[in-house]
Amino acid sequence: MNSVVEYNGDVIVSSNFQSAIMRNSKEGKIKWILADPRDFTTYWQQYLLKPIGEDFEYPYNQHAVEILPDYDHNPDTIDVLLFDNGSSRFLVDEELQKNIKLGKEVEPKLYSRLVHYRINEKNMTVEQIWQYGKERIELFSPSRGDANLLNNGNILGVFNQEFPISQNTVYVEVNQDKDVIWECYASSNLTNNRYLDYRLERLPIYNDDNDYMDIEKEMNNFVPMEVLKKYGYQN
Repeated sequence: MNSVVEYNGDVIVSSNFQSAIMRNSKEGKIKWILADPRDFTTYWQQYLLKPIGEDFEYPYNQHAVEILPDYDHNPDTIDVLLFDNGSSRFLVDEELQKNIKLGKEVEPKLYSRLVHYRINEKNMTVEQIWQYGKERIELFSPSRGDANLLNNGNILGVFNQEFPISQNTVYVEVNQDKDVIWECYASSNLTNNRYLDYRLERLPIYNDDNDYMDIEKEMNNFVPMEVLKKYGYQN
């Protein structure tokens, strides 16, 4: 499990290797499972949520599930946000894998996403409300990743790119229209250009516990170069 969230006396957990999000009572009773049904035997089918709506895709090897506000004011629904890594997205499709091995089809490009799902616990259904990342396959993250709702309504995401030689972390803030507000690429010369991050939280710049900030200290604070130059920091 890579995330556990308390919710109304229960826990909502993310199981990476099962590509499943589950709501359990603290006594261990399963209430529902959000997962591709193809890997679940008959007994578990009773707990699986049924997808509804257009453009629905299941999450695979996901991280960082969090509960969102009650957007639709429906007591039967739960809105959740998560980071869908997508590492095993096409492995569960046995027909596709067979055709790839036979040379009949080309293996699709993997992609990672920030995803908002709405779960109706009464009807046992799940709807995909919003996603960002499918259109940017260069941000594919085989491991780690994060998705956070910000106070301004935007989504903050952490993608861990993987290249043959180097690995970078990409921080990006996007709005509900999928416009990029800002984007930051992090790398490190000290680790052969390998820099991976697991979680990211936005904190206020000024608070009672931090009277001084060394804004020139590399990698501790990301400050736009235009701002540094404006205030006389040239290096």
